[in-house]
Amino acid sequence: PHIDKLLHFLIFLLLALFLDLSSKETIIKNPISVFFLIFYAGFIELLQYLLPSRSADFFDFLSDLSGIVVYLIFAPKIKAST
Repeated sequence: PHIDKLLHFLIFLLLALFLDLSSKETIIKNPISVFFLIFYAGFIELLQYLLPSRSADFFDFLSDLSGIVVYLIFAPKIKAST
């Protein structure tokens, strides 16, 4: 029943990774990129709230944020070890 939250987490973890790989400097040093990811997560949930066929879930938003935060915590450690 909670596979949806895991998918939200993984998608935003990958989204943070791809955004990091596609920019010249890391997203940790660029707060606008982090803000964009957070804004995007909230915007998607807001759109789902406004659509009659979808439903917004605050825990989906928290799962999105968790994916972003986990990437921000572990990405520098992984990059430093390579």
